[in-house]
Parts: sequence; C-alpha cells; structure tokens
Amino acid sequence: MDEAPALDAAEAERTRKRKEKEEREEAERRAKAKKEEEEQRRKEKESADKAAQKKLAEEGPPLTADQEQARRIAMAFLAGAVASLKGSRIQIDTFTRFGINLYLTGAVGLSGERLGLSSPQVRPVLSEALELMGNRPALVSLFVDKIDEYLLEPRYLQMARHGRDAMAHMLGQNGDPFAELPGIMAEWTTPQTRPSSSSTVAIVFTDMVGSTDHNSRLGDAASRGLNRIHNTLVRSALARFDGREVKNTGDGIMAIFPVVSQAVEAMVEVQRSVANHNAQTPGNPLHIRVGINAGEPVVEEGDYFGLAVTLAARICNQAGPDQILCSGVVRDLSQGKSLYFRNRGDVTLKGIVDPQRIYEIAWADAAAAERP
Repeated sequence: MDEAPALDAAEAERTRKRKEKEEREEAERRAKAKKEEEEQRRKEKESADKAAQKKLAEEGPPLTADQEQARRIAMAFLAGAVASLKGSRIQIDTFTRFGINLYLTGAVGLSGERLGLSSPQVRPVLSEALELMGNRPALVSLFVDKIDEYLLEPRYLQMARHGRDAMAHMLGQNGDPFAELPGIMAEWTTPQTRPSSSSTVAIVFTDMVGSTDHNSRLGDAASRGLNRIHNTLVRSALARFDGREVKNTGDGIMAIFPVVSQAVEAMVEVQRSVANHNAQTPGNPLHIRVGINAGEPVVEEGDYFGLAVTLAARICNQAGPDQILCSGVVRDLSQGKSLYFRNRGDVTLKGIVDPQRIYEIAWADAAAAERP
C-alpha cells in the first residue's frame, strides 16, 4: 500500500530532473550560439580595425599646397551636398551611398584637374571625402582602386558627370550647385532606374546546406544561430564589395552586384569566412552553396525577375556543400582578375531549355584551377 506513493514520487523526481536537464541543455545551446555570434562580430571589428591601421601606416607624404587647396574645395563641396540631402527623404542604403560616392568622385576629379593634379594626387583627397560620408576605410580603398572599372558603366559615369557639373557650378559661383542633387538621388534610388534590362549585373544566390537537418539535430535556437552567422558573413561581404541584398530567402540570400567580378570576389570571401568559422567551431559547422549568373534582369518594385535570375537560382541548386558555381558569362566577365575557375561541363537545369556550361570557382586550392 505504501509503495505506490513512493513510486509516484520517484517518477516525479525523474521527470523533474529530465526537464531540468533539457532546459539546461537548451540554455547551453543558446549561450553557445550567442557566444559564436559575438565572436564573429569581434572578428569583423578586429578585421576592420586592422584594415584601418594598415591604411594609416600606408599613408603617403604630406599633401602639397595644391592638394590642400583641392581638399578645402572638396570639404566645402561635401558640406553643401550633405546639407542638400538632409532636407530630402532619401534613405541612405548601400546602393544610395554608392551613387553618392560616384557623384563625389566626379566633383573631386574636376577640382583636381583644374589645379593640375594627377589621379594619384587626387586619390587621398577623394578618399578623405568618401570616409567623411561614412564609408569604412577598407571599402574606400576598394572603391578608389576600382573607379576606372566603375566608370565604364554608362549609368555610373553619368552620376560622376552630375558631380562634375555641380563642382563646376560651385567653382564658377553660378547659382546653387546642389539644386538638382535631391532629384538626381531620387532618380538613382527609384527601383525602375536601378540596374535593369539595360544594365548587366551579377545575380547571386546563397543557400544553407542541410537547414532542415539543423533544426532536428540542433534545435531551433542553435539552428537560428547558424542562420544568423550565415547572414552576417554574407552581408559583410556585400558591404565590402558593393553588393546589394535583394531579399532573404529563409535559408539564404539573393543579392546583386553592379560589377560581376566583385560578386565572385565577395562569394570567395564568404566561403573562406565560413571555413574559418568551421575550423573554430567544428561541432557546429555551417556549409553553404552559391550560384552566380550575370545578365539583364527585369526590375519591378525593387525585386528582380527573368531568365537571368532563374538561371542563377538553378546554378545554386546544382552546387554542393562549400561550392561556388557560376555560368560561363560570369567567367568571361571576370577576365584579368586573380580568380580561378574549373570547367564542370554542360548540365541540364530545371526550367532551362538548353544545356548550360557551368564553372566552379576555386576558392580553397586556386593553384590547381584553370585561369579565366
């Protein structure tokens, strides 16, 4: 008669201990995911700080008198441009900032020309103006290095010309040089005028491999932690290489890049960052696949559609864990870069009539790959 209450008490105690264990394990998983996310943020900040320190160490000799004059003109121009934009409702995202950078490039370039400065002499003046606009030093260095490549794109060249026109007005004291700036930026940021069917862009899809298994094996909290790490690594590369996130697909990200080779460089950086993460946390690895295509998509209300987008998505689906696959046009448009491609032959992709030649971008053992 006395055994039943004792058995009930023992069962209740076992249930309590089991529940406590489950709660403790869940708390540990959450703490681990949070720690990994904080560690990733610390590393990103450390990397940015090192880049800034390197830039300071590499700064050249003091500015000449003409460079100082160009700097004063650039600062006055920048102040006027910022004041003009403050009254507008333009949202400063990555794409908008890129347009402003092009505008400043044209303006500073014209003032340098009038002072007889060479392009290398204009560079530190432009770099300072771009940093004052809120661009990180590492991104400024990348932007200035690639400015000649950017200006081959008619749309980007037009933004630089707007900047030159405004600087000419300011130097000639001919009315308000920034009267048209809000309208210029409004046109630049209107979705229908972003890269569309008249402009070739790179379309990128990333996808977390085994995301369903993550949920069942690790639990919701740890799975969400991996998703956050993926998003952080991809978005960091987008910011560094002038990419723009179009949308989050749940298990991945769709993005576009105005310069095709930068899309490839960005995704190589992502895979290397993922590999570093996995080396440090081997018990909770992240694996992603990437597909890249280039073309002239249709733009509607900020989203991208058409065969070029479909092909990028299908190429991503074709990739295995830790792979970056791309179309032949991406390889062709990346000629001359320090990038390496392996020919994976022709494949038939769902929804695509003709077989497509696919290339793998070698990011781990580039020496064994085929040069573009």
